Amino acid sequence: MAVSHRADFCVGYLNLRGWQAIEDLIRPWNPLTGQVCRVLVGMQRPPQDEIRDLYRQSSDDTLIDNATATRLKMQFAAHLREQITLGIPTGKDEAGLRAFAKQLRSGQTVVKLFLPYPLHAKLYLLFRDDINNPITGFVGSSNLTLSGLSRHGELNVDVLDHLGTAKLSSWFDARWGDRWALDVSADLAQIIESSWAREEAIPPYHIYLNIAYHLTATNRLPLRACSLNRLIGKKPSARRSRFAASTTSSMYGATPRTSRKSASVPLACSPFVLLPSHSGPMNQL
Repeated sequence: MAVSHRADFCVGYLNLRGWQAIEDLIRPWNPLTGQVCRVLVGMQRPPQDEIRDLYRQSSDDTLIDNATATRLKMQFAAHLREQITLGIPTGKDEAGLRAFAKQLRSGQTVVKLFLPYPLHAKLYLLFRDDINNPITGFVGSSNLTLSGLSRHGELNVDVLDHLGTAKLSSWFDARWGDRWALDVSADLAQIIESSWAREEAIPPYHIYLNIAYHLTATNRLPLRACSLNRLIGKKPSARRSRFAASTTSSMYGATPRTSRKSASVPLACSPFVLLPSHSGPMNQL
């Protein structure tokens, strides 16, 4: 890639942190002159869904509509959003993710999600100004991940002859231009820019709210026993009233009133349920 001016990648899976392995090679490229890295991701579904489809006898598997495309795109974004939270963050990962987001925003890198059918091919095409070798292709098993490019035992073969690389390029262009190959570059950039690798610092108050939300999860459980009908006067069932009272009692160490009259409004509906005790976890913040 050091002597190439553009590249086309077709991969089964995309690992956001794996981009740091090639980020520095794409950094000098100018997208205004066509120096772009195009990445086509073919496996948008989890492996268990692919296995399930092998046993599904239906002739409509290849049909797709706008609603399905939107759903698959959202699932893909959710997968990458979860992927970025795995593992221990490092300075190198942070720098690589930020660089990837910048390249997505600048147009140096364009990522599309291929939806018509699972595309498990791994193809890397590198283009350069060389009359003897204008295109170099690599076909094999390596995905665009750190392990796939450098650690796992992968097998790839290079394709150098003009006819072979021209056919591979045409194959890629046909799928890149498919109606249901959706551009997800902006979505990926947004995922990175809203994660722990974001450029701007997160306000301390937002961190405090996030911690408070998770530490008070138990305190909010009794609210599930409430409903709008109870608040407007409908008498709740005795079973739920006893549950709300016992749950509140266990959290605050108090003995709730259990008279029939007081049971009409469960303690869980009281606004004071959300207030932590002085010795509770919120006091430790």
